[in-house]
Amino acid sequence: MFIQNKRPDIVADPRSFIDTLALLSDIKPSNQFFLDMRSLSHSCVAFRSLDCRLKYKICIHRPRPKAFDVLNDLASKRNVMINEVHVALDLPVESFEEATNLVEWLGSRIVKRWPGKHRFRTHRSTLYSAARSWPSNQITIYPNVRSKVYCGSAAHIEWRIKGAQLVRRMGINNFDDIRNIDYVAFWTKRLLLEEAQPEKLGQELRTKNIVKSTGRADLHLGSAYLRAYMYQSNCDIPVPAMAMRAMSRKWPRINKKKVLRPIDMTPFLPRPNDSAQSIISLDKLKVF
Repeated sequence: MFIQNKRPDIVADPRSFIDTLALLSDIKPSNQFFLDMRSLSHSCVAFRSLDCRLKYKICIHRPRPKAFDVLNDLASKRNVMINEVHVALDLPVESFEEATNLVEWLGSRIVKRWPGKHRFRTHRSTLYSAARSWPSNQITIYPNVRSKVYCGSAAHIEWRIKGAQLVRRMGINNFDDIRNIDYVAFWTKRLLLEEAQPEKLGQELRTKNIVKSTGRADLHLGSAYLRAYMYQSNCDIPVPAMAMRAMSRKWPRINKKKVLRPIDMTPFLPRPNDSAQSIISLDKLKVF
């Protein structure tokens, strides 16, 4: 369980953008396409895919607004399918140490709406919400020494939509849908933070006779059961909030609204006018 209780301050407005876009194509695009895309994005590469019909996979990192015009032109001439979209959110902080602390703070409180594995796995300093399965919706969180849109450190959150079917289920059917994503609505629906309250859990376990009274204080009882439940999950990074949700499903008499306290999401949301067009260019990087 994380000890990080105080949230580091976010020193500027969070910014959201498309970090990675992957598409499948039946024919490898021309060299001119790659020249155009490399001038309109951070990078663009193509390699052979495992699909027998759409043989080439094209990965574009941090596309700029005009890049979608080039992609629309490609889609009008070739058989193209959007296969993967990574939507990113940068939370700028004062230092890399603060970014690491914010990642730990988020990692112990982030939850999913849907039931399933309530844990993160970790690789170096990066937290992943699920195994590397395909298709999947995966949350990835890691600290950045230098933000991708700010000139400073930041906690970087990505919602990785993997698989053409999941991409379409999100309402993304063409490149204009990606260009016009409402980032505020996107993160409001998906980024959920809740604070686990062990004392309330102990009170629920005791008053509803789920466990026999041991004479221990509610805080100690709830903490002991929460730690035991997370230990049984046998994972790298147990998430107290997700574990609490799982316990409320195992014991329906536990009132989820009592043992989990919702966290105000306002400080973590991008500005209302954030869009794919609002990615900060290199000559307009904000320094703090």
